[in-house]
Amino acid sequence: MDRIVGLPGDRVTLRGGVLLVNGRVPPAQHRPLMPPAELSANIDIQAGHDEYVILPSLLAFSRHGNISPTMVNNLYNSVSRVKHGAVLGKIFWRIRPFSRYGAVE
Repeated sequence: MDRIVGLPGDRVTLRGGVLLVNGRVPPAQHRPLMPPAELSANIDIQAGHDEYVILPSLLAFSRHGNISPTMVNNLYNSVSRVKHGAVLGKIFWRIRPFSRYGAVE
């Protein structure tokens, strides 16, 4: 699970490690838990009226030599929209990546 970076109606783009939400760089507390520079994808997602946008930390998949950048982009684009009813709760504690272990703001 990862942080919600886009609310209903938001446009979320990621190009060259730069994350924009509605054309602006979001504040640190609204960015994904995995630093955007390490998310190896190029996405452009418009959230629907009942959708949120997350950027799952699929970095482990993207570093394997047998998965192409196109496949990584397709993975992000297929799993990044989450319907409102699918959000089940709030995460309070992060265990991965270990460099950012601790409470989630």
